[in-house]
Amino acid sequence: MPAVELLRQFWVQNFCLTDQAQTVEPRAGAFSEATPRVQLRTNQEGFPPSLLMAGSPYDPEVHHAEKGTTAWIGYKVHLTEACDEGGPHLITHVETTLAPVVDRDALDSIHDRLKAKGLLADTHLVDAGYVAVDQLVASRQTYGVALLGSAPENYQWQTQSDEGFTLQDFLLD
Repeated sequence: MPAVELLRQFWVQNFCLTDQAQTVEPRAGAFSEATPRVQLRTNQEGFPPSLLMAGSPYDPEVHHAEKGTTAWIGYKVHLTEACDEGGPHLITHVETTLAPVVDRDALDSIHDRLKAKGLLADTHLVDAGYVAVDQLVASRQTYGVALLGSAPENYQWQTQSDEGFTLQDFLLD
């Protein structure tokens, strides 16, 4: 993509015209006029979707992301550490993804690379972002790895709106 087009995309996605007009000093003999003000987008104006927002005119793959209460513009890094008892704790793999990519979508690539290095563990301790039913099954069947992590919190619309059924409405045996 040409540099001019990248720069244009960066400006269009990240800046907006506000309703707050600024007064332009009139030149001699000219009328005073109010012009819209150009400013960086904030939460009030609304950010474009993460994959559309250009985070940098120099790197089109840099995007905005949020996880929990943390927000950033850049990439996401996934670190794998060996934690064997009696052995040193070493980082065995580093995986970098686009910031808006959810953690569980990086798991197959991480397991592929660990397997290629001969460093695939029997049990992979992960945080809730990597835990999903399909990943629990696929990790066991494809790689022979047991994923161990806490279940993610329930952010479904039914829970948020107090309408419909949620997991808490059922007794599981």
